[in-house]
Amino acid sequence: MKKRFSLSFLFDLVFSMRPLLLVPVWGFSAFGFWHASSAKSNEFTSLWQLNHLYEFAIMITFSLSVGAVYILNQIADLEV
Repeated sequence: MKKRFSLSFLFDLVFSMRPLLLVPVWGFSAFGFWHASSAKSNEFTSLWQLNHLYEFAIMITFSLSVGAVYILNQIADLEV
């Protein structure tokens, strides 16, 4: 039987990533971008002068990778 893509399936995918645990991830990412952009004495400062769209794409990628780890953790703890 073929599953159809539905809104409830999308919500299941989002909530299986534990979005409340992603809030600290976003905070650490934002702090890292702020710290890298304010580093005046760093010789690699020009590498960290990013525009906001690039920062947003990195935060989304980082959030998805951390969410994947949370999902794998749930699968590993299935017996518990």
